[in-house]
Amino acid sequence: MDAKVFLESVHKIYSKLNKKQRIVIATTLVILIAFFVFLVVFSGKKTQSEYGVLFDKLDSADNALILDYLKEKQIPYRIPRNDVIEIPAERVAEERIELAARGIPKTSKVGFEVFDTNDIAATDFTQQVKFLRATEGELTRTIEALEPIFKASVQIANPKESLFVSTSVPPTAAVMVQIKPGAQLSSFQITGIKNLVSAAIPKLTPENVKIVDSNGMPLGEDNELLGLNEVLKQQYAFVHKEEQKKADDIVRLLSPLAGGASKVVAIVHLQYDFSQRESVKQTFDPTQVLPRAQRDYEKHKVGPGEKRIGGIPGVESNIGPVQDLDNENGLTKEDESETIVNNEIGNETIKTKFSPGEPIRMTASVLINGEQQLTTNENGDEVLEYVPFTPERIAKLEKQVQDAIGYNANRGDSVTVSDWDFSKNERLKAPQTFVEKATALITQYIPLLKYVIIAVIIFIFYKKVIAPFAERMLEMQDAEEDKVESLFEVDDDDDELTSRFGDMKKRIEDQLGLSGAGFSEDEVKYEVLLEKIRALIQEKPEEVASLFQKLIHDEIGTPTERTS
Repeated sequence: MDAKVFLESVHKIYSKLNKKQRIVIATTLVILIAFFVFLVVFSGKKTQSEYGVLFDKLDSADNALILDYLKEKQIPYRIPRNDVIEIPAERVAEERIELAARGIPKTSKVGFEVFDTNDIAATDFTQQVKFLRATEGELTRTIEALEPIFKASVQIANPKESLFVSTSVPPTAAVMVQIKPGAQLSSFQITGIKNLVSAAIPKLTPENVKIVDSNGMPLGEDNELLGLNEVLKQQYAFVHKEEQKKADDIVRLLSPLAGGASKVVAIVHLQYDFSQRESVKQTFDPTQVLPRAQRDYEKHKVGPGEKRIGGIPGVESNIGPVQDLDNENGLTKEDESETIVNNEIGNETIKTKFSPGEPIRMTASVLINGEQQLTTNENGDEVLEYVPFTPERIAKLEKQVQDAIGYNANRGDSVTVSDWDFSKNERLKAPQTFVEKATALITQYIPLLKYVIIAVIIFIFYKKVIAPFAERMLEMQDAEEDKVESLFEVDDDDDELTSRFGDMKKRIEDQLGLSGAGFSEDEVKYEVLLEKIRALIQEKPEEVASLFQKLIHDEIGTPTERTS
């Protein structure tokens, strides 16, 4: 069909419609288009909330002050959950600034921004208090930024410095933390918090930082025990991860044979030795003798002989005879030499340090779905029948599993593979019935089914409502046009009456001598038609008035249309 002809036909139909019909059709088209746009653009999308979060995670006192302010300003709000206040999104930034100007929330942590304003009248004590308060606020913000921490509070006691070391008191700090539900602080995180706080305060040691939770339980007091528990948790997580990894390897290996991962069950248990050991091995070789050290000793002595004991008391008796001292014949000579050599036998020392986490034994148990063959039962129906694996096939599967998970017979590892009928409680027919196939097919197209239903509803609405209404409107217009034409039609009887009236009028004119006075036949017809209309107006005045209103409306137009 030519597009031009189609458009002309549409324009012709549209030109025959009156104003009410055009409004109805235009409104229907707009509704349908808007409906389709809604389906295409907004289908499946969540409507964005027109509310935004004003404040959350505040104390009850601050929440009460904020609600009083919102009620005073008559600002709509809502509380979707605990400790969360929402207002219209376009007013969030403005109201936050207004509340901050009023000092709300009052329990918020103050940091070093407290020094942004200069106070000339502030004393040294006031400045120290501000500094301590700012330090506490900054530490609180930093601790609250940690993942497991929900809220925190830091209090620092910094005594005055003393001139005497013996009387000086070290600073201390107290930290209260509220842990998120399901979270837990490890010993390393507790130590990190202590080091963080102690590093921010001069002369504050980690030992003087005390941490408690929201229940008042001390944290980090027994670091050795907590550290041991943390190590045990890490060891357990490591073993569980290795077991799961090897079980996944088994499932990935056997799933193609079993017909899917759901047809294989693998459980692996590992035993690890996490003890730290160190071994030293020293080997001596007697054939290798190496001199380690050598010492040479020589002694030479020259002098008189042995001293005589006794004699007359006096000098000579004490120092001996002094005569003949220059005579060498009377001197005694003595020589002595010694050599000491220390030898070392060659040796080799091997030092071995064993890292913790050595597997000492592994066991694995595997269940795999056996084969199923298509057979015919007594009723002649085709069913799947379970066929177990042969022992040779089981042994081959065990060998494959052992190679996949790193089996070691010297450690006493054990691997067991068994076949099992996973469909024992299910009796599935091999060829699906028509109903089952149709159900599976419909299930795949359920997301598109809603659009088909909407299209059917729209089609039914068009056929049952829009089309009949349009046809009725067109029929009413045709009936009115026929009625107008019927008013102006002159039937055969009227024609005969008109001709008789004309003949009679002509004879009268001839008798009166007026035949040549300028009267024409058209004037006579006009007079007759005028008389006919007058009679019709007297009989049906309301219908004639309605007819003239329609003619004036269609031909001349309304006053508004003439003005435009």
